[in-house]
Amino acid sequence: MKGGLYAKVLIALVVAVLTTTLSASIVFRLMQLTDVPDRFEKLGRAHAFILSEVVVDKWIQGGPATLNPFLEGMAKALDARLRLIGPDGTILASSSNGSDESCQGSEKDLGNFRIKHDWRRSILMLTIPIMKPPLTGSHIQLVIDRTDEGAGPLQRFLTAMLITGAILALMAIPLSRKLTSPLKELRESAHHIAEGDLSSRADVRSHDEIGALAKDFNRMAERVQAMVMASRHLLAHVSHELRSPLARIRILAGMIEDEPNSPQTPARANSMQLEIEDMDRLIGAILDFSRAGMLREQPVETLDLAEELHLMLKRQDPLFREKNIELEVAAPESGTRLPVRRQALRTLLGVLLDNAARFAPDSSQVKVWLYGTQITIENGYVRKEGDESTPEELMKPFHRASDVPGYGLGLAQAKAAADALGATLTIERDATRFRVTIGLPLTVTAKKRR
Repeated sequence: MKGGLYAKVLIALVVAVLTTTLSASIVFRLMQLTDVPDRFEKLGRAHAFILSEVVVDKWIQGGPATLNPFLEGMAKALDARLRLIGPDGTILASSSNGSDESCQGSEKDLGNFRIKHDWRRSILMLTIPIMKPPLTGSHIQLVIDRTDEGAGPLQRFLTAMLITGAILALMAIPLSRKLTSPLKELRESAHHIAEGDLSSRADVRSHDEIGALAKDFNRMAERVQAMVMASRHLLAHVSHELRSPLARIRILAGMIEDEPNSPQTPARANSMQLEIEDMDRLIGAILDFSRAGMLREQPVETLDLAEELHLMLKRQDPLFREKNIELEVAAPESGTRLPVRRQALRTLLGVLLDNAARFAPDSSQVKVWLYGTQITIENGYVRKEGDESTPEELMKPFHRASDVPGYGLGLAQAKAAADALGATLTIERDATRFRVTIGLPLTVTAKKRR
């Protein structure tokens, strides 16, 4: 992983915090530009009218001597600077000595006063015209200066948000590690499996989406391990099954080579031919079993279950006739239509009907009946003492009951076909009968193509 996902998660969280900070600052600024000025305008008009009336009265009472103390008191109360400026720009009265006031920014006329706001320097300047004699043409200048106080409200707000963002970013470090740790565990398990350790599993116990992914990963690993082990067992069984006929062929070939003119040479050659044919049948059975594992790849079609059953019965009919077996069928000509994989269904029915025909005694009876989505095949059977194989064992590759000829692949192939259909396969047997029941589902999951 090399920290890539960890860095991405951390960066995403930091970007989210910074975006939130920026958005909040923009909203704060918009509030300053709309809501606060609106309220200030209403209050400012009333205060401007009152202030202009009082200034004129004070001027009439005693001129600068009376007005200056009043302006100083107002300046202290408002924490501001006030000046009375004449029509020619002369300062007639002031709350303090100092240079001319300067304020950058656009000026807004609000009727009985004008306002100018310098956001960068935190200076607010109000100009209140006086329309009443004897100060007609003069104006009052009120300056609120917060430059010396350091950062203004916006700057303080942004600073606080940046500090909060930094704290959240630090808190995001363990969070991002917690998010990436399960993925790192999954990666390490996948690496172990790729290196050949099929027993490796992801130890992720969370109950979120990553936990669900880990559970699916472990299930996949279990299936892969089971498939690989099954393949190894299959190869071991194949080598075992082929070794015996090859050994017999080698012995027969040596005897023929040593005694080419022996009267037994034709019989030995015939035995070799039979061994070769038996090997050919074994290889064919192995190929059929291998193909059964690929039936899941087949497309899903909607088929009439009864029609498919009668079709396979017709195909297997010569086998039953050859052994003079009576076939008793209880199934309608047409019945339930189901979504199934056609080849898997035909493989399943073909294998089970073939087994019933081959292993049932001559001149016996085989019963087949269909009820809903369930098919049952029952044939006569003579079970020898000492055979304690369970139904699960009978469906394993190369497992043979002690009293049954063959290679032990038929029921294993049927089990693979049933799995491809999502069907259940139930085996029941006693001393006189062998019964297999297929339980087909009403729906089947189609394989997703990418």
